Amino acid sequence: MGSFQGGQAVEVRSADPGQERVRPVLVHLSPLPDTRNGIADYAAAILLDLIHDYECIAVVENPADVSDQIRSLCHVISYEQYHQIADDLRRERHLAHIGNNSDHIPILNVASAVPCVVVLHDLTLHYLMERWARDMFGSIQFFRATLWALHGARGADLVDAKHVHKWPVQSVYTELNCLPLLNETASALITHSHYGHVLAQSMGFSNPVRVVPHFARIPDADLKARRRAAFRRRHGIGPETVVFASLGFVTPNKIITEVLHALSDLPHGLSDWCYVIGGENRDPRVQ
Repeated sequence: MGSFQGGQAVEVRSADPGQERVRPVLVHLSPLPDTRNGIADYAAAILLDLIHDYECIAVVENPADVSDQIRSLCHVISYEQYHQIADDLRRERHLAHIGNNSDHIPILNVASAVPCVVVLHDLTLHYLMERWARDMFGSIQFFRATLWALHGARGADLVDAKHVHKWPVQSVYTELNCLPLLNETASALITHSHYGHVLAQSMGFSNPVRVVPHFARIPDADLKARRRAAFRRRHGIGPETVVFASLGFVTPNKIITEVLHALSDLPHGLSDWCYVIGGENRDPRVQ
């Protein structure tokens, strides 16, 4: 692999001796394995395809957490290192994966300064914006001002209800979204669904939008059945028990409290059921 030279393509020797080709630089912004983040594995699969056509610079929170395979195939640097050479990289292509958790705050900081092609993994981004406001500006008022600008007084009232008056409302996470902010940061948008495409355009996003369906390996029916049975045995869940599940990082927008209240209202005569919360707890109110 050739060495990185800011602001210009890098010469990379091909597998065929005597031939050389030039690959453009691509700055890739996303959590990567072995980081515990649901987007990391997806982003890694994309990155491992991109390295065939680009000289990839993967920017992550902690390069030591990235798998040896990825570090052997592309340049892996921290956000601190990126900002030291940001001026050299400003003219290069940037691809940013943005999801709705605090791991994406440093990505949002880069995307606010440099146009990026954004792969959008969530269609609201409220929890990310809330954490960004607190971590970067020390106050929820930036979040309030953002929702006022995007949705008027209704947006600001919902922020006040939850964060000032401490009312137990979660509609700020479900009824409004922050997608218009991407007009200022995204040169193009990739979404995983046609609903995301329509929603982005209805919110005023005017740059190109493309739908790239999310990919996953779906096991055959027998394998799925065996895995489900093994999970139930491991956790003492009977074969006829109905399982409710909340999956992913436990954050306020998972509305765990509301789910528990709803489950507590189920009639006593209902068939056997249990509730599984699968994911790292990032909400200190959920014990």
